[in-house]
Amino acid sequence: MNSILRQLGANTSKLPTGAIHAARKYRELLVPRLIECLSTTTQAARRGDVPTGNAHISSLLLLLEFQTQEAFPTIVDACTLPGEILDELYGELIFELLPGILAQVSSDRPETLDAILDNPSLDASVRWAAAQAYLHHVRDGRLFRQDAVRRLQGHLRKAMERKDGEMTEMIINELANLGPHEAHDDIKLAFDQGLVGAGIINWESVERAMAGGEEEVRKSLAQCAPTGVRDALRELERWGVYHEQAPNLLQRNRTCFPPSMTKRLIRLCPRFVRSPVRLRVWGAMIPVHAAVEKSTRNAA
Repeated sequence: MNSILRQLGANTSKLPTGAIHAARKYRELLVPRLIECLSTTTQAARRGDVPTGNAHISSLLLLLEFQTQEAFPTIVDACTLPGEILDELYGELIFELLPGILAQVSSDRPETLDAILDNPSLDASVRWAAAQAYLHHVRDGRLFRQDAVRRLQGHLRKAMERKDGEMTEMIINELANLGPHEAHDDIKLAFDQGLVGAGIINWESVERAMAGGEEEVRKSLAQCAPTGVRDALRELERWGVYHEQAPNLLQRNRTCFPPSMTKRLIRLCPRFVRSPVRLRVWGAMIPVHAAVEKSTRNAA
């Protein structure tokens, strides 16, 4: 077991293929050690001591692949670290996976998502990922569309009471994916109160989403990314840590944003720019980086 853990955590750009296969073979013995590794890393990071090595990355992905329910509280704790620490520990790919991860660990407890959304001390990108996870639950048959809308509508009202424009915009963007005719009045009020800017979503887009009915919802569900992690090794292959061309294993792509990107999108969702988060901007669902490029062209 110690040998497997050493290989998983080696501070190297070589993909730990053999260690992953061994971990799958001895999963029952290894799971407690993986949970301990992830927990220890998270606690150290909260104290400001970000560890070196890659064991926490492999541990997280393997626990998700194994669907280890006893690890879910530890995974939630890890995923609700401040955004800057998440970025330093896992890189920007974690923000691509985060909605699916949160959907997996809240599969039988959607109140887990509610708790994240209700916590204003958490990073906005983490709370946005929690809002996105409701679409996963609907697609996966764990929530009825109406239930997901009702939960998000409740969070929308709370964000409006706090005059929290960022969360209001994010929640409305996710509601629009669910044909939220039930929440029409609350959404309209948010626009009327000036809580929604032009950078994330506009009223015309919301109206089109509601008018589209079930067909629009089906499109949203079809574009929803997979829930959780099915193959840890396949995910690790995409992880920047294991790319030979990256001399600093934890050096993230911090200059990926076009110089002309709108300040609003940088402020609201900087770590989402290269993720598949989809915004209903200009009446269509497009990736954020494409939205930014289109915004730049329109402003020129």
